[in-house]
Formats: sequence, structure tokens, C-alpha cells
Amino acid sequence: MDEKLRELVSDLLKKGEVDAVLSLRAFEGCVAPHLFTSEEELSDLVSSPKYPIGLVLPMLQAEYPKAKLGVVVRGCEERTFIELAKRGQIDLDKLVLIGLACTSEEADECKCDEPYPTKIDIGEKVEGVPNPEIDRLSKMEMEERLEYWADQFAKCIKCYGCKNACPLCTCESCILEEKEWVKTGGHIPPEFPTFHLIRAYHTADRCVDCKECERACPAHIPLTTLYGLIRKDMQELFGYRAGEDVKKKPPLVTVLEDSALEEA
Repeated sequence: MDEKLRELVSDLLKKGEVDAVLSLRAFEGCVAPHLFTSEEELSDLVSSPKYPIGLVLPMLQAEYPKAKLGVVVRGCEERTFIELAKRGQIDLDKLVLIGLACTSEEADECKCDEPYPTKIDIGEKVEGVPNPEIDRLSKMEMEERLEYWADQFAKCIKCYGCKNACPLCTCESCILEEKEWVKTGGHIPPEFPTFHLIRAYHTADRCVDCKECERACPAHIPLTTLYGLIRKDMQELFGYRAGEDVKKKPPLVTVLEDSALEEA
């Protein structure tokens, strides 16, 4: 798979279709995102492990706004880019997406129901894997479900790992760091349910099920199960799936007309 990816990236660079390609580079026993600009570098290019590339791309486009960049994307990363584009964080027209399908093992590990991008260039499409916890919690009575989440969030150490790892947490000023909403200092765990309720609301129409929040959580709180339940509600209530269509407006985004602003 890596060799085929290197050939594809080499071809894009050789033909001048992109100025550089954002992917992963293996070096000194580590793997990190890297901007490949020449064929000589490609021997270090790898396709795994999964990495939150959505945290890197907005910074690169801000630094090089005129560059045409190739980006290796899994299904959740493509969906991330769609949501970032809707919110003015990236320019999709300046990107060439190289679609990487997850393996069945990767899909099972993430319990991902759509482990592939729209267009697959590398790998083969495999069936999605449902998260059984979403179905189990959906069948609980409200009181039982509230008790379950109270127990889970009692483990929270307020490290902000979930927020920092999320490629779709794009606010320059975070309400979770304002003392009017979340007590500062040694108030651990944060008050239930304020901290996690605020974050859940802020990600309700943008979560693409990338699992990065849960990967970052040192307390192993099943955050993607919570957000999976919310994603299910968003689809049932509004017919909206985050990352599905770049032209579809997020239901929780409110836009005021100029006349309304003038009256205010």
C-alpha cells in the first residue's frame, strides 16, 4: 500500500499537479506529518498509523495560501475537510485529495461506519463497523443513561485533551476556558454536566466521528459513543450528517441578514 501511495504522489509531483503533498513521514522510529516537495523524500512516506491531519492543514494553507496541495485522506479526514471548508477554515479548491481506504482491522478498531473516502485511490473499500454501545445506550431509560454518563464524566481530569485533539474545534477563544462557565483551578472533575454538555453542543453539527477526542482522553471516557448518539439525533431531527455534503448548511449555524443586524 505504501509503495503504491509513493508512486501516486511521485506522479503528482512530477507532473506539477501539486506544489507539495501532505502525508506522514517515518523517521527515527516516529511518524509525523510532513510536507513532501520532491521525489527524493518519498522513501520515508507512509500511510499509517492514523493521524489527525486536519489539525495541520489549516495552518499550512494560512501560511501558503496560493499553494496547490495534495493531501492523503481517510474517510473521516475527508469529512473533516468538508466541515472545515464550510466554516471558512480551509480552501478545498486548493487541494487535491488522495483517498486512502482504511483496512477492515482499522475500521473495527475505530468502530467506523464509513471507513473510506468518496474516491478511493489507495486500498479497497471495506464494510463499516457499527458501535454497539450506541445501540445499547439508545435503549436505556433517560434516568439510567444520565447515571451512566455521570459515572463516566466523574473520571474527567479537565485536561482539555478532547478539545485540543479535535480538528473541528476552531474557536479562537474557547468558552470552556472561561471561568463564568467552567470553574478554573483544581475543580476536578468539572461540574456535571456543564463542561461536557457545552462541548457536546459545540460539536453537535460538526463531529465527523474521527475518534481523535477519545484517543486523546487519558481517562478513557467513551466520548465517541456520546457524539455518536448526538450524530444519530442530528440525522433523525435535521436530516444532517456532518461531512457529507459541502453545500449543505450546518443546522446549528445562524446567519443574520444585514437588515436584522441593523435593527438590532
